[in-house]
Amino acid sequence: MIVDIDLAILGASPDVYAAYASNVRREYSWVAPDDYRAGRCRVLKGFLERDRIYNAACFREAYDMQARENMQLELDRLLDENAL
Repeated sequence: MIVDIDLAILGASPDVYAAYASNVRREYSWVAPDDYRAGRCRVLKGFLERDRIYNAACFREAYDMQARENMQLELDRLLDENAL
């Protein structure tokens, strides 16, 4: 359940998620753009390939679909060469 709470941000509204993603990039501003893109894409793909992002059914029901949409949009943006 603790992990689900930590991952709840992934299923936030698109604008809140976008701010979160921007803050993640800011936190890793010392990483070169191509390296950041590669690493972040790996992380996002790892989550998207999971059968379940959240362990608890209440979190899955509340956040899973939006989390997948948010992460896919971020992944698509990162894969655009002009994104960073």
